Amino acid sequence: MARDDDRFDDEIGDAPPRPADVVAARGKVAVPAILLVAFGLLGSSLGAISLAVALAAPASFGDAYADFMKPLIEKQPPSQARDDQLAQVEQVRQIRLDSPANLASTAVSLAASGLMVVGGLRMRGLKSYGLAVTASLAAFYPCGACLCFAAPVGLWALITLLNGDVKAAFAAGGKLPLRTDDD
Repeated sequence: MARDDDRFDDEIGDAPPRPADVVAARGKVAVPAILLVAFGLLGSSLGAISLAVALAAPASFGDAYADFMKPLIEKQPPSQARDDQLAQVEQVRQIRLDSPANLASTAVSLAASGLMVVGGLRMRGLKSYGLAVTASLAAFYPCGACLCFAAPVGLWALITLLNGDVKAAFAAGGKLPLRTDDD
């Protein structure tokens, strides 16, 4: 049975949500909010490790790959394909983890992960609706850690946030309204 206040429109502030609605909204946002925080922390950790490696040993990836692949390719009989593979290995050796593009991508990934943590925490408390929606969208950042796991969580959080009862609970600041004689 649908109630008139299941929709979110300009009249949402006219009637405060009932205590049961706020409690129900808290239950709806709990799991997606916790998962946003968890994936945000995971992304922050992996981003920090990536940044540390990029700054401490910027050529480590290319050198390690080239040092591994070059002996394997050199064992092949001479051919044009072998020469092309050796040239590609030397190109990979030139890849540096401290390139501006890699550092910028890592910085954006760290920002998106941090946003997921803060937004997930605010979502859990039914505070900062806009930040919670933004955090849900940040889970879709394509260079973030664990995109294949974080994106479904972001979608779940976004769908939950678009629920009318959840919007009303956010509009009330997540506070339980005082009981009235009507309850």
